[in-house]
Amino acid sequence: AAYFAESSARIVETPVGDRLHFWFGDNQDGNPCAHGILAGQTGSGKSFLLHCLITGLAARYSPAELRFVLVDGKNGVEFEAYRGLPHAEVVCLRTSPAVARSVLDDFVAEMDERWAKFQRRNVNKLEEYRRQTGETMPRMIMVVDEYQQLLEGDPDRGADLLNKVLEKGRAAGIHLVLGSQTFDVRGLPAAAMRNVHLRAALSLPIDYIQSLAAFGAEGKKLIRDLAPSGQVVINDSSGKDGANARGAVARFDAASGCTLSQVVAGITTASAS
Repeated sequence: AAYFAESSARIVETPVGDRLHFWFGDNQDGNPCAHGILAGQTGSGKSFLLHCLITGLAARYSPAELRFVLVDGKNGVEFEAYRGLPHAEVVCLRTSPAVARSVLDDFVAEMDERWAKFQRRNVNKLEEYRRQTGETMPRMIMVVDEYQQLLEGDPDRGADLLNKVLEKGRAAGIHLVLGSQTFDVRGLPAAAMRNVHLRAALSLPIDYIQSLAAFGAEGKKLIRDLAPSGQVVINDSSGKDGANARGAVARFDAASGCTLSQVVAGITTASAS
């Protein structure tokens, strides 16, 4: 398939495994998917899932259509591979909580600036703005691994910034993908989850699944049956029963001649040509 063949005006979407999809924006039925959260215990394959998401989207949408802000935890170097990715506006490794909040603050400022542009044009969302102006304003996705760091040291400030994006981001083409070992992070109000329509669960401790509020009964049963690594349950309807998809996450491996660095190099080369 050709690189960069898709428009992000209404939606961005990519497969991350067999019958498994991530998407943000508005689908053909008019349903919204504003933001995503994924959780899995150590060794469950969370990093593989994030890599599938980032590279899958970057291959389908040009840097003019889609930009990434990638923030690793204070011990993290998962996003090292994306330093040269043309879509990556910011790549933060081993990020301190204060720096992570500063990056999120800039993300909020970008969102506010877009809303100001929309008001001047009397439009309410990215798709309308692009149609009216002909300007290719890209969607922006901020991926934060171990996102609880945003609340460390100044939980009120972190929660305030997160809530602003969670509440107002989608129509402006601004999306968050939050990764952690659990779905509920201390300091973030439960109500903030109402705009996190897409939820992805990898292997989780059995006792934690019992009390899980992010999925309904059907989802919790599927999560209980996941393999310890590499399988995921994805729900794009706020965890509601009937909207769960379960399967194996696509993997990068040297045996197939398709390592992460090779995939990123292919995207980067295509962008330069």
